[in-house]
Amino acid sequence: MLAVKKVFALSLSSIILLLTVSIAIAQNSTSSSPEKPNIKSSGGFGAQLWLTDDPDFYKNWNKPTPGYKLRTVNNALRGKPIFPVVIFAGPGTNEKNLCDVIVSIVVKTPDGKIYGELPNGNCWQNLPPPPEGNLQISNASMGIVIEEKDPSGRYTVEATVKDKVKNVELYLKQYFDVK
Repeated sequence: MLAVKKVFALSLSSIILLLTVSIAIAQNSTSSSPEKPNIKSSGGFGAQLWLTDDPDFYKNWNKPTPGYKLRTVNNALRGKPIFPVVIFAGPGTNEKNLCDVIVSIVVKTPDGKIYGELPNGNCWQNLPPPPEGNLQISNASMGIVIEEKDPSGRYTVEATVKDKVKNVELYLKQYFDVK
């Protein structure tokens, strides 16, 4: 059983973004932007995986402002939570004009063992699509707290974002270091 101190799930209400983020998401597979391990797209559906240590991130992201700068991190301090953030755009819709996107997140220790996971989280299910061209934050996420007894080194965060309507699966990867 996973300790609550280590990993905890966050469930968010529907959030429609009317914000511009300084990071671009490729909206179609013909984009000339190179993909990175944490940014992928296929068939008009795109997703990104970022890490932040901002505990007010979700609250601040939801505020109607002209833009929001996501503070990203690649290092974690013991005892202080960091949050994998999944951002996406271009989900497909079914005959009822609703989306069906899920996300699974796995955190691995430096030696490859599973530290925590969130399987089949509700990224954006049974909801209308965000306005075209807008980025959307996942409704499902998790927090990670590295404890004193946990090993030092490079941890891996893997997210699989699946658009069940478009039948597209994107595998994203991000890292953080612990001293």
